[in-house]
Amino acid sequence: MYQPLCTRKFDMISIIIPVYNAEKYLQRCIDSIIAQTYTDWEAILVNDGSKDGSRAICEEYVAKDSRISLIDKPNGGPSSARNAGLEQARGEYVYFMDADDWGETKFLDNFVRNAYATKRLRYETQSKIATKTTLEPYDIVFQGFVREFADGRVEKSFVMDADTSMMTKEDIVCKLYKEHVYGWAWCKIFRREIIEKYHLRFDESLRLWEDELFTSEFLKHAKTIKTVDSHLYHYIYYPNSLMQTNNTYLKRLFLSERMNEVLMPIANDELKEYINTTYNKNLKYSLLMALKNEPNHRCDEETKEVLLDRYYTRIKEYPELKKYNVLSNKIAYSIAEWLLQTRWKWLIIRLLAKIG
Repeated sequence: MYQPLCTRKFDMISIIIPVYNAEKYLQRCIDSIIAQTYTDWEAILVNDGSKDGSRAICEEYVAKDSRISLIDKPNGGPSSARNAGLEQARGEYVYFMDADDWGETKFLDNFVRNAYATKRLRYETQSKIATKTTLEPYDIVFQGFVREFADGRVEKSFVMDADTSMMTKEDIVCKLYKEHVYGWAWCKIFRREIIEKYHLRFDESLRLWEDELFTSEFLKHAKTIKTVDSHLYHYIYYPNSLMQTNNTYLKRLFLSERMNEVLMPIANDELKEYINTTYNKNLKYSLLMALKNEPNHRCDEETKEVLLDRYYTRIKEYPELKKYNVLSNKIAYSIAEWLLQTRWKWLIIRLLAKIG
């Protein structure tokens, strides 16, 4: 019979779940936690001003299981809800779960059994040299996930080889970032001691990329990273969610710049080059889409000005910006592409406003 691994006395994981209008999937999420083979956990449900039946579902589970608690608060967004959960968390590790996702029965146990490195220490006694085995906790543990699409398709994420003992922290971060498993809060557990020591919290002003920013801030202070080659968490992907439809170009641009600034200190040369190349492509794409002025990409003149200024400032340092051709083949857009290399802003804006 399968026996979950308990490696230390204080292995509790605090699971923080922001809940907002999640009645359709919430029971599946909580049931998947209750069904875990690893049982030393606390689940902190944070009802973030739900207007449906989510609160009643939360209260029902709180009454049934003493490991589950409820925080009820006005709506403030996912970052605010996670921060409220952090104030109440007591576990050695913290895990952030989304209310519409679910985990297979061993996904928590898989985190815990990989959360500690075995250390053998040699020491002298009066009569001999002896060895002592200790368990040292990793600061952060990454695990793969399964992405589920609305049409029934499933897609497994990249998972790094579990043996990263010969890799530096910077090399591990580079690999995870380039394979797009770096930012999500729900594919990792965080050591709470570091969160509290440096008072790390989610930025409540953000509704986009807040996971990635928190992870980057955490990794600035983390010394050890563990990766687990498994896919036991199921992330439900919604193409029409905030992240896919938010077209506030300046907000995205400024956030990208802020995040790159935080990430650079823990990036190796390969990752720095990747970050700069990605930013340049995104900057030019945002600029050109804003200038096209299509119905689902409306953009005011001030935003276009800022994007153009960013582009011209950046192009001096990175000439390769000129080669990222993302415009259509229409003659008008070809002319606009050429005009971008001049500084005739108003002509560009007027031309694309006419044909947008």
